[in-house]
Order: sequence, then structure tokens, then C-alpha cells
Amino acid sequence: MFQFVEEQAGVKKLCSSDLPKTTILIISPAFEDWVFENARTVDVDPGKYGFRSSKDFQKACKRIDVNKDEQVKQLLNTLKQKKAPGFECLRAWIANAIGENY
Repeated sequence: MFQFVEEQAGVKKLCSSDLPKTTILIISPAFEDWVFENARTVDVDPGKYGFRSSKDFQKACKRIDVNKDEQVKQLLNTLKQKKAPGFECLRAWIANAIGENY
């Protein structure tokens, strides 16, 4: 059974009481809206990357070849570089879950 532990910057952390070192991270709201919220927080305009709305971003993210979409990659990389709070939280919790220091 998983128990809610904490929530930061739209990322919820749940840990298993039965399986040690088993963690679930949930992004909320939906990924696309979460990315747009993080962009707003660090003053990044997704429109600069061709995404006027989270629906535009969602369409790009649903494509099978999204890994080759330079606009998506550039937007996410910019948010990572600007240390958007949700990205930082997700990064830290993943590092912690796999036993690495962040």
C-alpha cells in the first residue's frame, strides 16, 4: 500500500509501506499544464517554442516521434536550465529514490 508523503511544485510523492524503497511520483495537473505552470513560474514563454497553448504542447507530446521534436526538447531543456521548481523537485526526488545525491 502506498502512503502520501508530500507534495511540492505539482509533484506528489507516495511511498510504499510494504515494499521498501518503492516510490511513486505523480505530476499534477496533467503533464502539459504542469509544464506550462513551471514555464510561467520561471518567466519562460512557451509561445517562443511554438506552443501557444497547453493543447498545442499536448498534441506535440502525443506524437510517436516526440523525442525528435526540437521545439519540445528546447522548451524542456530551458525549464531544466532555469531550474523550474517542478523540474527541480522531480529531479531531486528521482535522485533520492535511486540513491544518488542531488
